[in-house]
Amino acid sequence: AGLGSMLLLDAGATFSGSFTLPNKPGSGWIIISSSHMSLLPKQGNRIEPNSSTGNTLYPTQKDAMPKIITTNLSGLPCFKTQNSAHHYRFVGLEITADINVLNSYGLMFLGDASANQNSLDKVPTDFIVDRCYIHGHSNATVMKSGVILNCANSAVIESHISDFHSIGYDTYAIGGTNGPGPFIIRNNYLEAAGENILFGGAAPAIPNLVPSDIEVRNNYFFKPFSWKVDHPDYAGK
Repeated sequence: AGLGSMLLLDAGATFSGSFTLPNKPGSGWIIISSSHMSLLPKQGNRIEPNSSTGNTLYPTQKDAMPKIITTNLSGLPCFKTQNSAHHYRFVGLEITADINVLNSYGLMFLGDASANQNSLDKVPTDFIVDRCYIHGHSNATVMKSGVILNCANSAVIESHISDFHSIGYDTYAIGGTNGPGPFIIRNNYLEAAGENILFGGAAPAIPNLVPSDIEVRNNYFFKPFSWKVDHPDYAGK
């Protein structure tokens, strides 16, 4: 697909693998979207995965989404980027890890924290995560993060990002160390056992970089008591 394309993925279909977003020439956006956006909230409204759609074939919002699922037991994400990749928008997708993946280190790697991305000209830019359901699962030992923003000029909006937790590792719903910004994080449900949002926490590969111009507005941060050791609702892990 060239820039300026829209990819409509069938609602309810499953796409298994770890997908790389290439750097492509030209202008415009590549939009990856559910085929049944009419059953999902309109732009400006947050996804609620278990809410009813009123449709018998796709009874809940998550049923009206295509599922992108990583089955890689080594922890590869659902999406990762090439250097300088740009202009991708994800709309109305469920993004998760297979129940047999016990160690996941992030589901969306938008940019790279390693020395492979050691200068600003290599930074991917212009990504929008829009009304997506991004989640881990409770069976995991490490379910580290949802969206990692090691990129520029990007946004996570009106999405539901949940079930990120681990034994012995820090966790976060949204984070980043090696992207300059600006970032918009607006009107999301964000659930993680460590930080709901984390920028920093490690030295960037780009010298002297500080993630900057970050808007965090109208988000709901949540941590379930099922994760809290001394609480009656603690689930044992």
